[in-house]
Amino acid sequence: MSTAARRWHRPEVQSLSIFDLDLDGAPLWQRLGQPRVDSLRAAKASENEIGAELATTTLAAIEALRGRHRFERVFLGGGLTLLDGFVGRVRDAANGSIEICRDGAFVGERGGRALLDDASDCLVADVGQTAIKLSARGQRLVRERDLALLPLELIDPGGAPPRPQPRRLERAAEFIGGAIGAFGSRGDRLVLALPCPLDDACIPGPCTYGWQGEARLVAAILERTRLEPSEVLVLNDAELAAETALASRAAGSPAGPLLVLTLGFGPGAALVAATDA
Repeated sequence: MSTAARRWHRPEVQSLSIFDLDLDGAPLWQRLGQPRVDSLRAAKASENEIGAELATTTLAAIEALRGRHRFERVFLGGGLTLLDGFVGRVRDAANGSIEICRDGAFVGERGGRALLDDASDCLVADVGQTAIKLSARGQRLVRERDLALLPLELIDPGGAPPRPQPRRLERAAEFIGGAIGAFGSRGDRLVLALPCPLDDACIPGPCTYGWQGEARLVAAILERTRLEPSEVLVLNDAELAAETALASRAAGSPAGPLLVLTLGFGPGAALVAATDA
């Protein structure tokens, strides 16, 4: 991997794998994610009905997770929070305990900029399962994943680890690195968030890109940007959302444990431990 890249991991932030959490007999990603939205739209549900259903499911998921992790507050973000009726339904039920990020799919932008002190050469690339969200110099861009070229590889929690697929790795690296390179500038400082678990060497865990265990992933992405970034911080996408939650917190205010929940293709989460300030 490029010596410019390093794994960023705040000690008090723990990413949580919740996509397969059982909620009323179904895995959470089927109940709370873009596939559920698509199925409701296909059934001719109104946008307000869809937003209300996902809000109800979000609240149920929060309560299920609260029993496991004992958090006090919730920071909620992601593109699905912008569905009609979603915010109002959640706020009515939350009694002030849930903060909803106004930036929708760009929930990681503020946190990424904060990691690099809001530097003018900061580029935030938040890679999702179906799109990349890019932010730099006051500009935003969403680059959609071509599912014909990079089909979704659904994760089987109880199955055998997938075999390495070099062609998929190269295509994913070209998609991500190419998007970053087209948007950024040479020498940018880059925050790169990936939608999967990451070890300390930035080796990825499972996700729908099928790159589990590919030690070359980050290096391959950076090569294809052709930007030669001066600094690269690599983290999980839910960890990046947690950085936004921390950056949004009033300076000097003590806080109890916080659940960060992101809603996109599927739900992601991170737990922020209690802090004194």
